[in-house]
Amino acid sequence: MGITDCQPETRASQVAHMSRLECVRETLRLALDFLAAFGGSGAWEPWFSRYRERNAHELRNASVERLRLTLEQAGRDAQDILARTQALGNTVVRSEPIVLLQRVFVEQFELTSDIAPQQRKAAPPGTVRPPVQPARSARNVPESRKPNSSAKSIVKG
Repeated sequence: MGITDCQPETRASQVAHMSRLECVRETLRLALDFLAAFGGSGAWEPWFSRYRERNAHELRNASVERLRLTLEQAGRDAQDILARTQALGNTVVRSEPIVLLQRVFVEQFELTSDIAPQQRKAAPPGTVRPPVQPARSARNVPESRKPNSSAKSIVKG
């Protein structure tokens, strides 16, 4: 079931869910790009190849269940990567990409009695969010795309 096949309520839920997933995936990608300096990309497999693409093709029209499972996988991956960075020392652990990954992990997941992290029901206030596209309005439309004012006068006249 793709996003166009959903009921409106499910579609809104899927878009919100995708935003959280994209935030986690992008943060993982940034952290792994940084960590590739420590042993190359091969040292960070399977994670490096899993997150190297910003918009994974298989997620574009994925079902809600597929998105949920992918977010769960991203949580497990973030947890494993963060654990592995501990062996690289405080300089790496305190680096900006790893601190950001830690922050996103804590905001998006919670550790329960299970071994795997669970997605939080709602992200806490002030969480890291992907950038929001501004709504298109007359102010945002380039001059070349605005209706021609002379065309309006011809219609009126």
